[in-house]
Amino acid sequence: MAMDFFVQRPAVTPTIYVYNLPQVTTHKGYVKVGYTDRDAVTRINEQMHTSGLTANILYTESAMCPDGSIFTDKDVHRILRRKGFRQMNEGSDRNEWFNCSVSDVKAAIVELKTGIVTDASRTATFKMRPEQYQAVKRTMEYYAYAAKEDPGRPPKFLWNAKMRFGKTFASYQLAKKMGFKRILVLTFRPAVESAWREDLMTHVDFDGWQFISNKDATGNHVNIDREYARADKSKPIVVFGSFQDLLGTNESGGIKAKNEFIHTDNWDLVIFDEYHFGAWRENAKKLFENPDDEEVADFDAEKYQLEEAGNAYNETFLPITASHYLFLSGTPFRAINSGEFIEDQIYNWTYSDEQRAKENWVGSNNPYAALPRMVMLTYRIPDSIRQIAMQGEFNEFDLNVFFSAKGKGDEAKFVYENEVQKWLDLIRGSYLPSNIDDMKLGQDKRPPMPYSDTRLLNELNKHYGWSKFIVVVPSIAIREGVYKSFQVTQDHFAEEYGKKIRFFIYNSAQLTEIDRFASDSSINVMIINSQAFNAKGKDARRIYMKLDEFRSRRPIDIIAKTNPILIIDEPQSVEGKQTKERLKEFCPLLTLRYSATHKSDSIYNMVYRLDAMEAYNKRLVKKIAVKGITESGSTATDGFVYLESINLSKADPTATIQFDYIGAKGLRKKTATVGIGYNLYDNSGESGKLDEYKEGFVVKSIDGRDNSVEFLNGIKIFAGDVIGKVSEDQLRRIQIRETILSHLERERQLFHGRQRAWK
Repeated sequence: MAMDFFVQRPAVTPTIYVYNLPQVTTHKGYVKVGYTDRDAVTRINEQMHTSGLTANILYTESAMCPDGSIFTDKDVHRILRRKGFRQMNEGSDRNEWFNCSVSDVKAAIVELKTGIVTDASRTATFKMRPEQYQAVKRTMEYYAYAAKEDPGRPPKFLWNAKMRFGKTFASYQLAKKMGFKRILVLTFRPAVESAWREDLMTHVDFDGWQFISNKDATGNHVNIDREYARADKSKPIVVFGSFQDLLGTNESGGIKAKNEFIHTDNWDLVIFDEYHFGAWRENAKKLFENPDDEEVADFDAEKYQLEEAGNAYNETFLPITASHYLFLSGTPFRAINSGEFIEDQIYNWTYSDEQRAKENWVGSNNPYAALPRMVMLTYRIPDSIRQIAMQGEFNEFDLNVFFSAKGKGDEAKFVYENEVQKWLDLIRGSYLPSNIDDMKLGQDKRPPMPYSDTRLLNELNKHYGWSKFIVVVPSIAIREGVYKSFQVTQDHFAEEYGKKIRFFIYNSAQLTEIDRFASDSSINVMIINSQAFNAKGKDARRIYMKLDEFRSRRPIDIIAKTNPILIIDEPQSVEGKQTKERLKEFCPLLTLRYSATHKSDSIYNMVYRLDAMEAYNKRLVKKIAVKGITESGSTATDGFVYLESINLSKADPTATIQFDYIGAKGLRKKTATVGIGYNLYDNSGESGKLDEYKEGFVVKSIDGRDNSVEFLNGIKIFAGDVIGKVSEDQLRRIQIRETILSHLERERQLFHGRQRAWK
């Protein structure tokens, strides 16, 4: 669709600014209204720098109209004078100080931008976004179609729109475009009243419209009937209310009209907001209890739910008459599933639609640019659980069927209780289907949820009763990361094992935690970084000191008496000679060491290993890429040459190579960007030259097609390859560099691939 909803802005930034000087008594009640085409703060500071005063900036706003034209402070002054606001020293000079409020200035700017004269409270001028425009357009088209096809039946339309779609503003725009004068908004959530009121009373498009609610009426010391009676009937009126406030229930459990005008007036449009909240369920009766504490008869929620197919309302049951109905919800799945609305009666705007609009926007002023990247995570329900809800013509999974219940009160229970329990086990990670080969998760048949094998502490406690654990980490940063991981998983494991892990970071100033660690019978985890205990002499840590506040005891002694299990994270960074000795003072019952890069001399009693190939075989990673380095020649006479890259541009191609260089401090590696004709021998030293480059090491050609360089002596080398004598250290350095470069290049390719996939 055309992206012409927003006029492109020029490079300049014309700005109206407003400030006051609260410290100057002669200017009390006055504000300065000025104009600049630069940064407003800079301009104001220029005015203040010689006066010694500090301006209190109240407001800044673009001085540009939607059509690209610009107005200045003189135009704002003209409107303020027309409205009767007094100008400082009026008649004696032409200053820019006015006795008015910021809202008065905002109203003047709105008038200049829109041409609409409004009161000071109407300062919003934003327009509909493309999706809102489409929602209004589609709804109007369906209303017109329904009026022709079935003129005796009021049409109904559903907006299935995500949160922050702007349903209130778009609904008002629909009413305005169709010329509606009587709009009734009904909701199960009274808390949304402020949004409905604000959009109507602050936007210039709805100047003259009236908003009536129970809350406003009470504030005016009248009831809502009286408030409606004294409203100006020649102008549009919006009445807002909750079902329980406006309707209630009668003695038979039906809907009871509490306000006469609600059912005597013919409404142009009735809007049901937060439609999904009204689904008839166990607490439906409570929603409709009479606020006057009248006796309410028993209400059969199951019977009503069956008759209404799980919807909030069949609008024909309401004691109101209306010409059009509009239903608003972000999750109207039950209503859609019941068939209450056909495809032509629904406008959908989902999170995916919003992300797609962000990606496909053409030009500047993208209204979706500030949206964060969205990632949707899903999990698969095994066949043994989901087959119970596979019903209907299309064999679809139906949540209403899966979680269906029967009975009332203490006798209520799920119809498929066993399957629901399996589902609860599944999301906790403890349900293990007997056959999930189609999930392709390896020979151990891992369940389709996270945390399937990270239960070590709970399992050790479960099988052996061990409850004292100390996690030793090499740094404060890793310590905080470990602490965070315990935070985000504690509820999950508490549900599965029926016990909650108590964890804390060791702090020598909080010694009561040590006492509790030693005496508490639950699972306790102390997280400590090696620096907290790895010191001696005058720098000895408090953990080894007899402390008065700890009843002359040493914290390490109290900890050691528990014979904790030590879990050492990244031992290659922790287990120096001194640290190994210090760890013995914890008197551990068992020590577990976790690392991906153990030192070669510290691999002992290995109980588990997962290398790259095994991870690939278990399908824990999608792919393994091996980066090889080709080494040609083995003697110094071959000459060391490493080709880093080929550089392509509009000019002739060049190559970045590394070769030996003899300098004042001896032999070193030199990196140079070279072209055809570059002689390595001539550039291999200052006072002397290296003989290994004497025989034909002159660049003959540089080929960007296969990323190669050929020398006059016939030697051809490709990007990433090395020739000549290479030490083990040099080879590893080159391998690491090439691996990083390959990874970055792959990420670049994937990034551009994702961009193309969105388009």
